[in-house]
Amino acid sequence: MKIAMVSAYPRKDGVINGGVEGVAYNLIQGMKKKSDLELYVIAPGDKRYSYIEKRDGVIIHWMRRSVLPGFLSYWTIDRLRIHRTLKSIKPDIAHFQGLLGWCIGYKNKYVATIHGVLEKDVLFKGGFSAYARHLILRFVENYARKRATDIIVINPYVEELFGKIIRGNIWRIVNPVTDIYFGRKRVLNSKKIIYVGRISELKNIEVILEIFKAVSDRESDVTLHLVGAFESEAYYRRCLKYIKNNNLDDRVIFHGVLDVDQLVKQYSQSSVLILMSNQEMAPMVVAEAMAMGVPVIANNICGIKYMIENGVTGYKYDLTMKKLIVSGLCELLTDNILNAKISKNCREYAKQHYGIDNVVNSTISVYRNIINGNV
Repeated sequence: MKIAMVSAYPRKDGVINGGVEGVAYNLIQGMKKKSDLELYVIAPGDKRYSYIEKRDGVIIHWMRRSVLPGFLSYWTIDRLRIHRTLKSIKPDIAHFQGLLGWCIGYKNKYVATIHGVLEKDVLFKGGFSAYARHLILRFVENYARKRATDIIVINPYVEELFGKIIRGNIWRIVNPVTDIYFGRKRVLNSKKIIYVGRISELKNIEVILEIFKAVSDRESDVTLHLVGAFESEAYYRRCLKYIKNNNLDDRVIFHGVLDVDQLVKQYSQSSVLILMSNQEMAPMVVAEAMAMGVPVIANNICGIKYMIENGVTGYKYDLTMKKLIVSGLCELLTDNILNAKISKNCREYAKQHYGIDNVVNSTISVYRNIINGNV
C-alpha cells in the first residue's frame, strides 16, 4: 500500500515542534515497521524552493514557503502544490493531518484527522486582523469539514464541536505515543513542575506563572521548567517581566525545544505536568506525560476533560479555581505516596489507550477499508 501523509513534520528526527508534527512522526515511525507499506510525506518547508529528502525509508516532499500569509496560502497556493505532488506520487490513500483546507477539491481517496480548531486558535495571536483571519479560517475549515469523505476523530470533543458539520464517515482513533515514553523510571520525590508546548498566549503561560508564584510561596524549593518554542518575542518579554517582578528568576527555567531523549529526561525528573491552555483538542503532552507516569494538572476544557480522571490520573480544574489548582500541585509535590499511586494509574491508562502499535494498526485498517470501499 502506498501512503502519502500530508502534515507538518519534524525537520530533524526526534525534534518535535508541536502536536501535529508529533502525531505524524509517530505514525510514520510505527508504519515503517510494516514491510508492505510505501511511505511518503508532504510537508510545509521553510525554504524558498521545494525539494525531496529521503530519510530512513521515507520520502519527504518539502513544499516551498509561500509569499502569502499562512492563513491565506495553505488553502490556495499550498493546496494546489500539494495536490500536484499527490498526483505525481499516485498514493493509494492520502492522509491529511490538521489543516482540512488542504483537502478541498482532492478527488482521490483520502482521510483527514482534525487536530485543532484553527479559527479559534488564531484569536489568541492578537493583532487588529485576528478577527478577519478567524472569519476566513472558519469558512474554509468548515467548508472542508462538511465535504471530507472520511474523518479520524482523536477525542470526543471533536464530535461535540463539529458533530453537526461533519457529513462523512467518522473513525475514532486516539493519537499515538512512541515506546520511548513507556516504562521509563522517574523520580518520585522531585519538586519540579514541567510544562511542554508553545510559549504563547493560547497556552496561557502567564496564568501558569501566576499559579507557580502561589505554589512557590508555599514550597520554597519548587521549580518550574518550560519546554517549547516562543511564538513571539513580545509575549516572551511579558513572561520574563512577570518572572523578574516576582523574584522567580532562579526558579523558572526556559529550555526551548528539546529532542525526544532530552524531553524524556525532563519528564522523568518531574513530579507533575501543568497545562492551562485556552483551547486544546487532545494534547500529545498529556498522553506522553501519562506514559511516563507523570500526573497531570490541567484546565478542564475542550478535549482535556476527556483525557484526565480526577484523583486517578491527575486533576482538572476550571481556571476560576486557582486555589484548588495550587493545592493540587502542592499535594502532588509533597505527598510521594499519592504521586506514586497516580503515576501507576497514568502508566496503565496510557498503555491501554495510547500504545503506538494499536494506533498504527487501527489507522492502517481505516486506510484499507477506505481503499476497498468497506464504509
